[in-house]
Amino acid sequence: MASRPMRSSSGGSLVEMLVCTVLISKVAAASMTTLVAQNKVAQKFGNKMDALNAERIAVERIGRDVRQARSLGDVFGAQVPFTVNGEAMLLVEGTDQFPSNNNPIYLDSAPPNGWPSWSTDGDVTGPGRWKLSNTTLIVQVPIFDSNGFPTRIPQNAYGAGRPQSSQANVETHIYRVVASDQSQFPGESQMEYVIIPGMAVDNPGAAPDYVPASAQRNPQVLVKGIVGPLNSSGSLAIFQYLDRTDSTGAARNMIATPATVANYTGVLVNLELRKHEQGQIHDAVVGFKTEVFLRNNALATETAN
Repeated sequence: MASRPMRSSSGGSLVEMLVCTVLISKVAAASMTTLVAQNKVAQKFGNKMDALNAERIAVERIGRDVRQARSLGDVFGAQVPFTVNGEAMLLVEGTDQFPSNNNPIYLDSAPPNGWPSWSTDGDVTGPGRWKLSNTTLIVQVPIFDSNGFPTRIPQNAYGAGRPQSSQANVETHIYRVVASDQSQFPGESQMEYVIIPGMAVDNPGAAPDYVPASAQRNPQVLVKGIVGPLNSSGSLAIFQYLDRTDSTGAARNMIATPATVANYTGVLVNLELRKHEQGQIHDAVVGFKTEVFLRNNALATETAN
C-alpha cells in the first residue's frame, strides 16, 4: 500500500493567527494608552515648571529692586517746614505718585527718550503719571558713582522752584500689569517694566558714570499669562503694601495717605500664571507669593521714624 505524505506541523492555523492578532492589538492599544497618559502628565508637569521659573525670575527682579530701593513711589514729595534746635529746615515727604509735583527732574520735563508708550494708561493727573496700586509698583533705587557711593542732586540743580535742599539721585523702576492680546489669550495679563533715569553723573576727566539716555528702558515684558489673584471686586491684586506702623501686619491695596508712604517698607507680590505655548492655552495654573522689604528706606531715615 502506498503511504500518504505527512503534513508539516511547523505552520499555524487561521484561527490561531486571528487569536494572536487580536491579542497583539489589545496589548498595543493598552501600551499606547499608557504612553499618551504619561505624555500628558509630563507635559502638564513641564508647563508647571515653566510657569514657576517665569514667576521666580519676575519675583527675583522685583525683590532685588525693592531691597535696594530708597523709597516706594516718589521720594520727592511735599516739602514740610520743621525746626531743629531753633533752626528752620525743610523735610521732604515722599508720595505714592510718580512723578510728584516736586520732582526736580520731571516736574515739567520728559525722560530723554520720551515717556513710555503706556504712560497715559491708568493716568492719574496727566501724561506720565503713575500711582502705587494693586497693578502698579514704583520703586526708586540709588544711582552710584564710579567709587560706589550713592549720588545726590545738588540744591537748586534744576532751577528755582525745585527742592531747596540736596536730594537723593535715584532711578525709578515701574512695574505695571497690563492686558495681554485678548483675541489670543482672553482673560490674561502681562507684567511690563520701565526704567526712568535720574540725573546724569559725570566723572571729571573721564567718560560719564551715568548717562540718562542710555539708562532709560521703555516697556519690556517681564512675565506673561497672569490670571490672578483677584480681589473681592474681581480685579487683579498683584502688589500689596505693608505698613511697619500697623501692628496687625495687614497688607494694604493702596497707600491711603500719600504723606505716610515712608511707613510702607514692605511689598507683597502674589502671582498666578497660566502657561501658554505656541498659541495654545494650557490648564495648569501655578501660584507664587513672596514678601520683600526695603533695606534702606531713605524716607524713614530722614523722618527719623
